[in-house]
Amino acid sequence: MKLRTQLFLGYSLMFLFMIISSIIAFRGQDSLSTTEKWISHTHSAIAQAHHIEKTLLDMETGERGFLITGNDHFLEPYDNGINQYEDSLKKLKVQVSDNLVQVQKLEKIDVLVKKWHKLAATPEIAKRREVMTGAKDAKYLQVILTKGVGKGILDEMRQIFDTMIESFKIDGNVR
Repeated sequence: MKLRTQLFLGYSLMFLFMIISSIIAFRGQDSLSTTEKWISHTHSAIAQAHHIEKTLLDMETGERGFLITGNDHFLEPYDNGINQYEDSLKKLKVQVSDNLVQVQKLEKIDVLVKKWHKLAATPEIAKRREVMTGAKDAKYLQVILTKGVGKGILDEMRQIFDTMIESFKIDGNVR
């Protein structure tokens, strides 16, 4: 074989290896970029879920403060939380819209929040106002609160949030 042919084959072989290694590097970089996007997406979803949880905790704390003191000032976190909750829930639903299981968990949480408002928060606040006006005595409010209706609902919500956030971490993505 001539020297010229050997040189041509040698350079061609090196050129082929360069092309192959470039393709491998590109695919690796593309895979890394995709993984980074999913990690960012997952962290964002976890943060949004934690924000919803915090909003609900603020609402519960505000309601509890009002029930104890009768001071309307304590209802500020409760009132503010209602709007924040709705906005945050919508954002998270959009974010996890490609994962039916997570969407179903969010819908169940929403049902529980509405149930908490209807069966616990709103009636308890109304009963506290009745006590303040003298229409009912404090023992009546105590009887209502010891039933623990709100606590049971909120505990169920917390459990769903915990499993939801844990599944985000296990899945590695929100899909």
